[in-house]
Amino acid sequence: MRKDLLIILMAFIPPVTGYSQTSVKVMADQPGILEINLLDSLVSHSGNSLVLGENISITGGKDPYQFYWYRNNEVIGTKPVVEITETVSGGIYRLVVKDANNCSTTAATVGIEDITGKLSDIAVYPVPVSGNLTIDLHDIPGPVNLTIVNNLGTVILRKQISGEMRQEINFPAGIYFLKFEDSKGILIGHKKIIVP
Repeated sequence: MRKDLLIILMAFIPPVTGYSQTSVKVMADQPGILEINLLDSLVSHSGNSLVLGENISITGGKDPYQFYWYRNNEVIGTKPVVEITETVSGGIYRLVVKDANNCSTTAATVGIEDITGKLSDIAVYPVPVSGNLTIDLHDIPGPVNLTIVNNLGTVILRKQISGEMRQEINFPAGIYFLKFEDSKGILIGHKKIIVP
């Protein structure tokens, strides 16, 4: 074949483009959602003590887990199960669990009335609350400091009350805890309300 014919034929051959694709599969071992599972109540009685946490299990997350038990937003224990005497049992309790990845979850707040029975004199109604809540301190001398917190321990309302009063409740649906303290800041006790 002649050289000039070969050059002409090569000029008419279309260019060929090739593509290659590389696939990479990545397997991630991500733990499940960190959860506190209540098998029964967060709190149980044992003789003259209250036991916090014997009815829980932890799923998901990455161990080791860290436990933080709070009473009125103060850490009272860092073990999975905490035992306290009934004489100091009054308060709002919650459990925060953190995993090795620093993820955290919180168990529902639990309000426990003082065992001394001081709260038996305080009436809170209607429960569940619809619109207005009536609080009657009966013979407890005022003023009394009222604090209302939600189930995560966030303060929703603080005010001084005395005698009988009505409080408008326009909170989102949920469980709320009322903490009563005397004018010196000494805890009188707690009540729980439900907003449907």
